[in-house]
Amino acid sequence: MQRAALGPALLAATLKVAATSPSAATAAAEAETEPCKAMLFLDTLTAHIEGQISSAISKAQQLTEEFQQLQAATAAASPGTQQLGYGILLAIANEAKYAALNSITQHQATLQKAANAAANLSATINVIHNRNQPQVTGLEATSTGAAIAGKAVDSQRHCTYDTIGIKATQQKCNFENMASGALARAQITTAGLAKIPYPTDAILTTTTLTATAYVKGSAHTTATGQAGAYCGSDSTAFGAGRAIQATVALGLFIDQKQTPATITPSTLTEQGAGDCITEKPNSNAQTEAKSRILAAICAAIRVKLQDPQSALQTTKTDLKAGGKYQHITAAAMKGYGLLELSATTLDEEAARKFIDTVFGAGDKAIAENFVEKLSSNNIKYAGASKSETKNAKQISDRKETSIALAFFISQTNKPTTATEEKQVVDLKPGENCKDKPQGERKEENSCEFKDVECKVKVTKPADTDGKTTNTTERNSFVIKKSLLLLSFFSYFYF
Repeated sequence: MQRAALGPALLAATLKVAATSPSAATAAAEAETEPCKAMLFLDTLTAHIEGQISSAISKAQQLTEEFQQLQAATAAASPGTQQLGYGILLAIANEAKYAALNSITQHQATLQKAANAAANLSATINVIHNRNQPQVTGLEATSTGAAIAGKAVDSQRHCTYDTIGIKATQQKCNFENMASGALARAQITTAGLAKIPYPTDAILTTTTLTATAYVKGSAHTTATGQAGAYCGSDSTAFGAGRAIQATVALGLFIDQKQTPATITPSTLTEQGAGDCITEKPNSNAQTEAKSRILAAICAAIRVKLQDPQSALQTTKTDLKAGGKYQHITAAAMKGYGLLELSATTLDEEAARKFIDTVFGAGDKAIAENFVEKLSSNNIKYAGASKSETKNAKQISDRKETSIALAFFISQTNKPTTATEEKQVVDLKPGENCKDKPQGERKEENSCEFKDVECKVKVTKPADTDGKTTNTTERNSFVIKKSLLLLSFFSYFYF
């Protein structure tokens, strides 16, 4: 009883934690306020987003290759259930391939825009980080100066320093030591991401400096009343300890102070709403850039690329009523004449029998009777140069599916001899026997004499539990349907 009472309370607590706890990536973004860690976060996020694109492209290529394997296998299969089974798998492969390709077409630009935004933000922080460091810059004359004509008093005299060199020292980040814990690659993904580290306007736009100016006549005297040059007479204007050397009259030192790191987590959605931040093109430069980056990354985290199941992993359960491919089973049964064209539901028992008939008995029938044979059964075909014998996988790997298709489609539709034409004529039941005298058609072409009339012979196969089967109708039906099936898979290819 106590356990039963605790159940709802524990469930409520779990849901509360799930609703309030940030994702691992969001937690990392909230904690990483140092420039180096912020750069690592953004670089890892960039790699993750680009990895989504490359993985989707790789999956689409795999599905395309499987589609080609099944094309070759369908074309080369024996007419009947083997060809029908491969044709059904081909239809599934076609659906999976186009689902993957359409998903890439729809979302690739959004994901790439987000990856570029994260990479650009990381580069911006890197530039700021290298600029934002303590350094002393001495402004000195680059050539001999002279008294400025027409300046009667010291207050009117000045020096102009045309060339100032500021040496920047790159501040290195030890990314290898930081890439663990919250900043581990596996932690930083788009799943549940709500914030990213972003520098404040102050660090983006402000550099803190301290300037110190000196007025000297020489190294040891003041400039008061000096008639000589104020702007220096040699290239050793400044020495150690911020002392003006030689005969320089004026000097200036600039001390750059390191601005405290001001990187804060920025939310990807509008305040008080679940909508993504929108771009603000008419704002100041910093606001516009920030809104563009946040909007791009927010759009990417809402993308869900399709990851279709491989047709080669299809099970009989997938094809049954209620399975993910029941619509393909229904289409095949309608084409086979086992289901009315106007039917909107799939009978569970009829579908099961159809699937067992096509693929065989057992839960692993599709894998054992069809998929495994793609790489074990050899197919003989001929291209422009010579005859080839390969399995369906090898044909796909060597990009020869088109050649195999051309060969088998042409072979199926080649002109027939009179004898062959006679063998494939598809007569309605009884027409082959109708009005034939006894003896002329007896026991031929599935005819028999019954009640002084030539009729279709009815057989009782051993595996039908005594139920009669019209073998003539079934056999002629297979020939007709196999030709229709070739048209079916040719549609997918062309």
